[in-house]
Amino acid sequence: MQKLSDILVPATYLASYLDAPELDNARLESILSQAPIDVSTLSGEQARISLDRLLQTLALIDEISPPGWHIGPTLRLEAAHHGPLGVAMVTAPDLGSALDCLIRFETLRSPWTVLQAKTAESSIDCAGALRIRVLPTLALPAPGDLLMEINLIALAGLVAELAGRHRRRLQTDLPDRYRPWANQLRQALPGNVRFQGHHYQLSLPVELLDQPCLLAEPGLHASALRRCEELLNRDNDNGPTAARVHQQLMALNGRNPGLPAMARRLGLSERTLIRRLDSEDSSYRGLVDRVRQTLARDWLHHTDMPVSRIAELLGYRDPANFGRAFRRWTGISPGALRGRR
Repeated sequence: MQKLSDILVPATYLASYLDAPELDNARLESILSQAPIDVSTLSGEQARISLDRLLQTLALIDEISPPGWHIGPTLRLEAAHHGPLGVAMVTAPDLGSALDCLIRFETLRSPWTVLQAKTAESSIDCAGALRIRVLPTLALPAPGDLLMEINLIALAGLVAELAGRHRRRLQTDLPDRYRPWANQLRQALPGNVRFQGHHYQLSLPVELLDQPCLLAEPGLHASALRRCEELLNRDNDNGPTAARVHQQLMALNGRNPGLPAMARRLGLSERTLIRRLDSEDSSYRGLVDRVRQTLARDWLHHTDMPVSRIAELLGYRDPANFGRAFRRWTGISPGALRGRR
């Protein structure tokens, strides 16, 4: 199982919070005296911090800050704070292309989450909205809920910037739980904010996908995309082809169409798909397992669906096979994980 200390995330976000005007000098000194970080290493595109240290530092900030302290600094993040992915998004030809970039390269800015946006036929609901759900890929300790909320606020701010005058048509959904800062969120976030269900989700009308990006620039967009792919390649099993397979499997809710069908979806031969995944130190079976584990964790934590139903949705004919696979992934049974929630 992946350890929090092994997951490296961009340090830009934490540097922005530590430099925010909401944090006065006295509180900043108190945080830095206890935080397991060196502020001199938090700047630059290559700067990384382990996820466990990020969570520890966020907990220190949250402990001595007023409720809702994270909203302002997060919404002030600009595209450049998101690295090459942010640049690729704002220079894309239209909002739909920008969201495609986001879904494909989300792990560059938030390697503890994945985005689930289904195929065009199934992702548009009866109200004509495209829904992008943010799912954690592992169980996050405290303040994991705060980190997930920060991530969604950042996405809402970035998409609102691209939507321009249509930003009021965005909708942000957060899990229904007690938040002293709920009214602050309603006032600060663009569009409608709802507190219901269990998921972190962003929705927008499908007709906005053709909305041109005001800063569209083909040359810069292509350059930023190349840089995103380079960074994915650096992370081995998150290479460009693996990311595309991962995206397709998420759209299929973890159901495995088989290697031949997946190759056809990507316009590749089976041998080419296998070869490309192998060059990225990845495998089709490993990606199927990763997506199924992510979705299974989410459904076990956030729904009351029977384990047998979850097994069926993921493509297991026998729930016992799902139980064995889940123990192999996590070391515990599905029922034990659900009991922990």
